[in-house]
Amino acid sequence: MQLNINFFKKRKWGLMTRSIELYEKKYPNDKMKALNDFMKASSLIKNEIKKEIEVKVQVAGQVDSDGNPLAIKPSQKGILESAYALLVNSLERTDDYELKRSILRYLIQAEVDQKDYVKALEYGNRLFVESKEKFDDQMLIRSSQVILNSLAHLRQNDRIKEFLESKTVVRVLPVQIGHAYLSFLGINNNKYENIIKRFEASNKGYSQPIHHSILFNTAEAYFRNAEYEKAYKLFDDIITHYSQTYEADQSRLRLALCYDLLDKNYLKVTNLYKEAINKTSDTLIRREAKLRYIGHNLLRKRNPTETDFEVRAFLTPTAIEKRMITPNLKRMQWQARLRAMIVAKEYEDALAYLTTLPLESMELTQKRVIEGDGAEVILGLIQQHYLAEEFDKVVKVWKVFKDRYTKDIGVNPYLNYLVTESYMKLGLEKSYNQSYKALAKLDPNFQRTYPLWVKPHRKGKVADYLNELELGKYLLGGHWKQFSAFLDKNKNNKNINYCYYLGLSNFKLKKFQETIKNLEVVISSEEQRNRLTPAQKNKLVEIYVESLYYGDEPQRFRRNATALIADLRASNTLNEVLQRTEYLMIESLFNEQEPNYELITQRASEFLKDFSAGGFKDRIHYVYGKSLIQSAQAQEGKKVLEDLINNEKTTEVLKELARAEISKLTLEGRTL
Repeated sequence: MQLNINFFKKRKWGLMTRSIELYEKKYPNDKMKALNDFMKASSLIKNEIKKEIEVKVQVAGQVDSDGNPLAIKPSQKGILESAYALLVNSLERTDDYELKRSILRYLIQAEVDQKDYVKALEYGNRLFVESKEKFDDQMLIRSSQVILNSLAHLRQNDRIKEFLESKTVVRVLPVQIGHAYLSFLGINNNKYENIIKRFEASNKGYSQPIHHSILFNTAEAYFRNAEYEKAYKLFDDIITHYSQTYEADQSRLRLALCYDLLDKNYLKVTNLYKEAINKTSDTLIRREAKLRYIGHNLLRKRNPTETDFEVRAFLTPTAIEKRMITPNLKRMQWQARLRAMIVAKEYEDALAYLTTLPLESMELTQKRVIEGDGAEVILGLIQQHYLAEEFDKVVKVWKVFKDRYTKDIGVNPYLNYLVTESYMKLGLEKSYNQSYKALAKLDPNFQRTYPLWVKPHRKGKVADYLNELELGKYLLGGHWKQFSAFLDKNKNNKNINYCYYLGLSNFKLKKFQETIKNLEVVISSEEQRNRLTPAQKNKLVEIYVESLYYGDEPQRFRRNATALIADLRASNTLNEVLQRTEYLMIESLFNEQEPNYELITQRASEFLKDFSAGGFKDRIHYVYGKSLIQSAQAQEGKKVLEDLINNEKTTEVLKELARAEISKLTLEGRTL
């Protein structure tokens, strides 16, 4: 037996194994069997850690080509399983406490590494009993921690509480360890007040540093209790003193979330989320941090920039994140992707994505949130078509999705107003009347509270939308008397575009100075201007320029038109209005008593380059030709006019004017 032990100490595994085999043949039922099995198991494990001999196992009943018993090399898993079996056998055979303790410690760690907490609990209980009998407090503490850890992973909350109350555990286990598990129980049972009271009562009595689990569970209790100021201080302490722990990874994310919920400095919150992403080793925590970073830096912004949209790269999980993702993170990812599309105004893509989500298998609360976002997608899509004056598409989307999202979009006055006006623009009188009546029956004080991703182009109550529809109906039908009368009746209503409509009415009546006054009120008021659709803004600029042109102040027209042309060119918008304004500017210069033909020639040339098509092209050709002649470029001007005359599409009036200029030029040439 001493020889076996000597070979074991010198790591002579082959000789040790042969010696043990000889020993067991001579003493088959010896009490040292347990120690021999322990040494064999230990040698197998140590040899797998650092290879010193090649282990082979004979296959019963089989021989090799030389007639010798067939021996094969087993797998690492097979070797370790054999070692564990030997250790268990040794544990059952021996009465030696020291040997039992060594075996149990190894078996416990092996099961914890394999995350088999049932077996770990079994061996932990056995070590607890053995060490209790031998008054081994060190092993009592170790086994108690194993039992508590295993029970925690197995969610055996009642047994944890019962175990912590046993006299032996109370005697040997440090107070902070016990409180750490009690706080864990409180988190599991949603007893946040109990955790907070225990911590606040014991905080000053704890030896420093306080156990990281106590700090984290207390911080989590504060967080779930919406006491974010107290929570983030404890999370910060964990990151400072226990940066190497798993709780520190969780605390980085929670700290960022606390600052976010408290609406702290934007850049500070952004940097905290970045730290949670860059310094966290846990894949799932890092994935959640990325999704919350997207929410902070993109999803809550009404007017995101191109830089903000770069964070959408985080929507695509890495390969390892995709493999490990949990159901909760998967739902968060669906929601983040859907809302990113809404913020980007990609409503068609959002609607297609929405149809792929498994709504029916979701929990009711999560399904309700996704459906709320879906209703916002429908609102955004309808608004987008409405502002683009694609009224047939507005009606189509409404018809298809109204019933599915009735609770979310059916009661919204703004959306009903868009649909009702679309019916009116399409001339669908019956549908318009039905929709108008449905709008009139809605809650007059309705206020949208959630979700609010899509900003209405104008805000109002049911009565305001009904007034707008009445005005639109008169305007569409050209009923100017009824339009003016209804407008006058609502002149004190600040919720309709009164000045804009009054400007339209005055322009129709050729009251250009009054039109200018009305429209300048709208132009100077951002609130009133923002209530207009793109088509209405286009119309406003158009009639404003026309009114200035036909007014009594040509200098004022040219000054304002010059500024407007510069703005329109800079923004690259309202191309038709820009063309009309440029045309009127040239006409204004041309109609002066003493025209500046060189300036007119320059502007007309630029106009013809910029606007190769349009109703003003031929007229500008004539002005350009005449201006060239008057600017001592007679031959160039004559050629322009001749091209105009030879163009079949040129009107007879312009052809006659061009012929008259050429004739005049010819006569002047003969006279000279």
